[in-house]
Formats: sequence, structure tokens, C-alpha cells
Amino acid sequence: MELPTIGAHCDLTTCIQLEFLPFRCGLCQGAFCLAHRLPADHICVNPVDSQRAESPEYYESLKVACAHVGCPTRSVTIAVCPRHRHPDEHHCTATTSDLTGADTAKRENRRLIRETLGLPATAATAGGTLTSTPPPLVTPNAPTTRVPRKPLPILERMVLKSKAQGDAKVAAVDRLYFWVQMGPQSAPVTTPTLSAVLGPERQAFYWNKRWPVGRVLDMLWCRLVGSGHTVNTARQLFASASATAPLERSRSLGELVARGELAEGDTLVWAECLTASTI
Repeated sequence: MELPTIGAHCDLTTCIQLEFLPFRCGLCQGAFCLAHRLPADHICVNPVDSQRAESPEYYESLKVACAHVGCPTRSVTIAVCPRHRHPDEHHCTATTSDLTGADTAKRENRRLIRETLGLPATAATAGGTLTSTPPPLVTPNAPTTRVPRKPLPILERMVLKSKAQGDAKVAAVDRLYFWVQMGPQSAPVTTPTLSAVLGPERQAFYWNKRWPVGRVLDMLWCRLVGSGHTVNTARQLFASASATAPLERSRSLGELVARGELAEGDTLVWAECLTASTI
């Protein structure tokens, strides 16, 4: 149901649609619907403001004066670069006296910004000639030497577990993983020594947390040298290379870890004092 008393019909003869909120054309003053609100949509009979178009000053105001000193020619081309577009940055004498309060505030804000950034107050010199104001240079930070970062504990544990050797019968929940490094020995012997078997590089092992240190030493010897070799030796296991006293043979690995004397993943040092050997 149409309500002819509300709104207005579109003035376009090919449309005449009832529009409750008609659009008023600012050039021909006609009322149009949403689809024909633009001058090009309703073939506006007055596409240009006749009063402004008849004034030569209107077209002259669209032009910009030449930036060359003493040249009265005005052109529609850009007279200054974007960096000097503000009137106070190219000594525009034509508009300096016509600045409004808002323009003055903007000019003051630009001055404060330049002072904060350490730039000149204006982009022009005192002599009135335009100069290029390069943007502030940003000096990159000096390259720093990367310090090798210690691997994450979880990564170290994964590497340790992947390389560890031990008794497969030991349950996973009872295993404690350690690195073993060969320490000093007293005298060379004819049988395979620990330094020859273990080598200079540390190796990974796992043992039952209930085993005492003495059994760990025996397991190390049997695994590396073999059960066929019997040696009259005083073997010692140290918690680290800087330790001054060996670990007590009667104490279990789990007890040492619980007391804080050892931590899983430590590098244990195995030192031997060989006196005689037989095969």
C-alpha cells in the first residue's frame, strides 16, 4: 500500500518511484531516489554550479602560483613537493596572513614535532630558497656476537637417552641416566685399560636407581672391558671433574640423587689406580 503523502516521487521521468527519504540534488535541486541520487544517474541538467562556473576567480583559485621567485604565473600543477606542502614550509606569503586559528594550531604542532625529532623548524632556509630536508636517519644497531645458548634440558635429556647403554632388563621407571668421562689413571698395564676402551669422549649410560656405586663400577667394567678380564684395581667414581672425594660405594644412586649429591644427566668421572693385571 503506497502512502503518497509521505516522501516524494523521483523526478526522473523514467523512474517516478516513491522515495520516503528522497535525495535532493545540489545542482538542479531535484528530488531523486537512491538509485538516481547522483548527477550522472539522473542526467542532471545543471551538472556544474552555474554561479561558480561563471566566475573567473573560481577557476583561478584552483590554480597554484609558481614557486619561482617573481613569477606571477599560476598553474594547476603541484608547485611544491609533499615534504614542503605546508605554507610555513615554503614561505608562502600569499596565505600567511590568512591563517585561521586551526591552521595556526596545526603549524605549532608541526613545529613541536620537528623539535622533538631534532629537525629544523622549517624546511626552508633563512634566505628564502627551498632546501631539501632529508628524513631522519635511523642508525641500525651494531651487530652483536651471538653467544651460543645452552641446549634446553629436555633436549639434553633426549640426546642422553638416545645414546645411553645399559641393562635392558632395568625398568624404565627405575633408570637413571648419566654421562661417564674417563679420569686419570696411575700406571699403564698390558690389559685393555679404561682409557683405551672408553676413549677421550664421554659416553652415556643408564643404571637402576637402587644399585650401589660399587655395582655401577662393576657394571661399567664388564660392559666396556668384558667379564673375562680380571684386574686388581682400585676404581673410583667421582660426581664431577672438580670433586675431591669419590662417591661412597655402598650408597645407591637413588639415595645420592635424593640427597642432592648427584643429578640425572651429570657427567661422572671414573678414575682407576691399576696395580697389577691378569687375563
